[in-house]
Amino acid sequence: EAELKWLTGELADARSLDVFMFETFRPTASKLGDRHATAVFGKALLQAHERGHARAAAAVASPRFRLLLLDAARWIETGVDPDLAQGPADRPAADFAEDALDRRRRALRRRLEALDWRDPLERHKTRIAAKKMRYASEFFVGLGPASSADAYAPFIRSLSRLQDELGSLNDLAVAEPLVPSVLEDAPLEEPESRRVGYAAGLIMGWRLARSKKLTKSARRAGDVFLDTPTWW
Repeated sequence: EAELKWLTGELADARSLDVFMFETFRPTASKLGDRHATAVFGKALLQAHERGHARAAAAVASPRFRLLLLDAARWIETGVDPDLAQGPADRPAADFAEDALDRRRRALRRRLEALDWRDPLERHKTRIAAKKMRYASEFFVGLGPASSADAYAPFIRSLSRLQDELGSLNDLAVAEPLVPSVLEDAPLEEPESRRVGYAAGLIMGWRLARSKKLTKSARRAGDVFLDTPTWW
C-alpha cells in the first residue's frame, strides 16, 4: 500500500497538469485579449507539464516500480487471507453480490445526504464512493436475474453521470492551486509579470465561474441516482 501511494504521488503532477492544460487553459486562451501574456503563461504551463510527465516516466522506468509490480502480482496470487474464504459453502454468489451492493449503495447514499457541496475533500470522497459503487455494479451484473436487465442501464447511467459531474468539480479544485507554481516558471520583470499574472487570473476566473453550474448539475445527478431503482 505504501508503494502504491508512492506511485500515485509520482504520477499526480502529470495527471493534474494534463487536465489543467487541456480542460482549463486551451478552452480559455483564445478568449483573452492579451495574447502575449497568455502565450507566456502557456509556455510556463507547457514547461511544468513536461516536467510532470518526465517525473512520471522516470517513476515507471525505475527498479522501484518493477519491484512494485512483482509485489502486487505476488499479493494477488498468494496474499489473500485464507480466513476470507471460510463461510457457508452453500451460499450463492448472487446473495453475496446483493449484500455487497446494498452496502455500497447505503454508504454512497449517506455521503450524498450529508455532503457539504462546498467542501472539495468531501466531494472527492463521494466521487470515490460513486466509482466503487459503479465498478462493483458492473462486476456483479452478470449474477443478476435476466428480468432485471432493463433496470441495469438506468442505474449505471445515473452512477456514471454522478461520477463525471463530481470528477469535473474535483478537476476544478485541483487546477486552482497549480497556478502559482506555474507562474514561478515565468520569471518576468514588471510590468510584464503583472500582465501574465492577470492572464492567469482570468483563465482561472473563467473556470471558477462554472463552479456553481457544475455544483447544481452534480447535485441533480445525485438526486437522480438516489431515485433510481436498483437492478439487483
